[in-house]
Amino acid sequence: MDVKGDSPSWSGFDSAAISASIVVATALRFWHLGSPAEPVYDEIKVLKQAQSFLRGWRPPYSTHPPGGKLLVALGVFLFGNCPWGWRAGNALMGTALVPITYLLARRLFRSKLAASIAAALVLCEGMFLVASRLAMINIVYITLGAWAYLALWCFVQNPALRTRRIQLVAMSILLGLFVGTKAAISEVGVSLTLLVITVTLIVEGQTRLPAESTKLIARKVIGACGLVVGIVLLVYLAVFVTYYWTVWRGIGDFVAYHQRVISRNLNLPPDFPNASPFWSWPLLLHPYPYWKKDLLNGAAEAIFCGGNPLLWWAVLPAILIALVRGYTQKSMAWMFLAAGYMASLAMWIPLRRYVFIYSYMPALYFGLLALAGALKECWNGGARRWEHIVLLAPLLPCLILGLGVVWGGFAACSISIVYLLMRRRPEGYDGKFVCLIFMSATLLLFAYFFPLWMGIPLSEAGYTARIWLHGQGLASWIGHEAAR
Repeated sequence: MDVKGDSPSWSGFDSAAISASIVVATALRFWHLGSPAEPVYDEIKVLKQAQSFLRGWRPPYSTHPPGGKLLVALGVFLFGNCPWGWRAGNALMGTALVPITYLLARRLFRSKLAASIAAALVLCEGMFLVASRLAMINIVYITLGAWAYLALWCFVQNPALRTRRIQLVAMSILLGLFVGTKAAISEVGVSLTLLVITVTLIVEGQTRLPAESTKLIARKVIGACGLVVGIVLLVYLAVFVTYYWTVWRGIGDFVAYHQRVISRNLNLPPDFPNASPFWSWPLLLHPYPYWKKDLLNGAAEAIFCGGNPLLWWAVLPAILIALVRGYTQKSMAWMFLAAGYMASLAMWIPLRRYVFIYSYMPALYFGLLALAGALKECWNGGARRWEHIVLLAPLLPCLILGLGVVWGGFAACSISIVYLLMRRRPEGYDGKFVCLIFMSATLLLFAYFFPLWMGIPLSEAGYTARIWLHGQGLASWIGHEAAR
């Protein structure tokens, strides 16, 4: 199994690509950040907790650790108790996710092209954009998790002992903040990280000349994993420092809090307005508006909890490709992405309480990285015909739902004919065509749905046209109407 291999040397292209991604991400996340000028959806709950930290009040009960709320409190402290101040910290985290993704994909696939595609996919994904512009916790733990995975792959690909220790400590701090921001899903990330560390150290020990003894390998694994777990727990305890200042008097209160959280989650009902089953998330069946406002001229403004349909529907074939490539190539990078996606989704199977579509974001992030790697293989001529077909397949429902049966079918037939013509050429143009048509469609759909994610006024016809899946017999994109 490959656990080594340096990333390509840094070049002017990398500097230009990562700089451009930061500029675009900053513009998208900070433009009109103060609109709407009122709390949206769960911003109300987050702001109450943030204000309690700033004023020394007893924090209101929350089933999630306070890490994300502390970031919102910091924004209010620095920029004032106004919509821009509420959201500035999250906008910064959402901006940081883009260059972090570039660096992570660059290490996973050892490719500047894959890194560029991955950054572009994150920029074109509406769920990440919306989460970056609201004072809620979702984008905070996604970014911290991605940053920790970047440190993990620096550890995997760098055998220098001194540097590795620093990387382990940095990764552990980030994982501690990850756990301190979001319950449940963060433990999946920690477990995945420990598994990669274990496999890396075992493979390294067995492939060295002479091979290390089993006891020595075991000591290294226990030492590295013990360091990670210890720091994660210390950081997690530190995140609750405001609770110790206000209401807690010792470790007993810390334990009682977690008992209450577990009990509360076990007793939550199975259904709730806007909730949706986990199996519906990859199909994007139940997005819903976080906020909607009808205007006097018949237009409407909305902020939708939903994503780019093409990207969501292409993640499943991308994970299939990751599974096959991970098995056939014995590639830990592909296996990491497939395992991360499946674990982030499978953790919801045993739960009987209500859940929401934004809980798909961690799995979606792994899927976008896998998609970037698959499109890179298409461009470089390393993808097989079945991979081309499964990556083009999600275009069909997008064309039918966006253009109608006649024009959508005509466009799909035209794309198929061009692809077959490209297959006849020996230069690998078919793979490049797949990559280009996919990225072009992604950008077009991003522009089309952009008003739904940014609260830009739309006419009634324009708003309705963007609600693709509706009507009798079809799952409604709107679901239960969100509180206005």
